[in-house]
Amino acid sequence: WIADIRSEPDSISTSGGNLSQFEAFGSKAGRIVRVVRLVRILKLYKAFFAKCTEDQESKKKAKPGDEEWQAMEEGAPVEELQIQSQVGKELSDLTIRRVILMVLFMMLVMPFLHVDSVRRVTTSAAYGADDVKEAFQLTQQNGASPGLRTFYEDAVLRYVYFHNWFNRLLSECPWDKSCSKGQLSQLFWLGIRSNDVQAMQTYTKKAALNSSTVKAFGESIATVQATKATAWKYNFGSLPSNVQTFL
Repeated sequence: WIADIRSEPDSISTSGGNLSQFEAFGSKAGRIVRVVRLVRILKLYKAFFAKCTEDQESKKKAKPGDEEWQAMEEGAPVEELQIQSQVGKELSDLTIRRVILMVLFMMLVMPFLHVDSVRRVTTSAAYGADDVKEAFQLTQQNGASPGLRTFYEDAVLRYVYFHNWFNRLLSECPWDKSCSKGQLSQLFWLGIRSNDVQAMQTYTKKAALNSSTVKAFGESIATVQATKATAWKYNFGSLPSNVQTFL
């Protein structure tokens, strides 16, 4: 089953496209904010590094003996104060560098872990194809069960009518309802493809729908959609007789 998916998000109305554009704009704005924060952190680190360099240069320019006199006035040994101050500076500088690296790493990795909301929901084309596949596999695993066969045929017909390609030929959806004309995906090909010709012919016969089921499904859809009062919010439309014969 191949669906003509022209756009990744599957929107029933044009408002879905605007929503997707709005979410994409919000995602881009979030990335810009993260880049601005990254620049601010880099500027902060640059200022801190310049301050540390300035302090070191000022200490180098200090006269010999100034630190010793200050330590003696405070009553602490000069050697102990020098060792503690040096170790503290190294630990503080190492901690700041690790924090900055962790923040940068998180800012670079988080965008790859984020999934846009438009990609969280499977499109109706993919979901419907999986539904048909699972229904067909159930019929093959449980033999010729009438209930499972009807379940499979209804799944195929729902998929075909929901993505009705012929609704795009209408000037507008009937009864001002939604239909596949307002979608960005319509079904244009339905069949089985395989490199094994014999297997393809075998599964084609098994996957073929009962003509009575196709006719009954089409008549029920036509009856429901005959009036505006009974029509569903989503209009399936109708299929030409030659398409129904093909199914």
